[in-house]
Amino acid sequence: GEVKCINELGELARMLGDLDGARDHYQDAMERMDRLGAPDLHIVRLNLALVLLLQRRSREARPLLERSLRAFIESEHRALVGCSHVLLLPCCAAIGDWAGWDRHLVAAQAELHTSGFVDVDIAEAAQSGAREAETAGQISRARQAWRLAAAQWARLERGDDAEACLEHLQALDVLDD
Repeated sequence: GEVKCINELGELARMLGDLDGARDHYQDAMERMDRLGAPDLHIVRLNLALVLLLQRRSREARPLLERSLRAFIESEHRALVGCSHVLLLPCCAAIGDWAGWDRHLVAAQAELHTSGFVDVDIAEAAQSGAREAETAGQISRARQAWRLAAAQWARLERGDDAEACLEHLQALDVLDD
């Protein structure tokens, strides 16, 4: 019970924009869960990686995400497999791992389609990956990530966010002309 409360404090801190506080709570919860062998450890690890991505610390987030991804694949938790693949997009873009990007994007699209899972964190990670790819001149990859983000926002019934992604896509098309 105590560890779940610490994780929830991390969630609350993240929602309030206190990323350092969220990181500290998630780190504490993860260390405690690891000692206990708790089954929810990989979800807390995913939460910590999310905060690290928000802090633009993708190199630190990547190994956490890869460990979580392996655990979610083993447990056949398709929604979190898809989520993990999307969260790995900004990590791959940050280091120019475009082969990794391509693998994660294809896997994410398949898993999210199969599971039907939608989440704000997925939409935001897809947007982050799109921006990173765009900055690196990977316009085709950026387009794919913007489309994924737009689809997530639309399914979350956040039309303004979906529309902003689609407008960004149109702006990319104008640049290509």
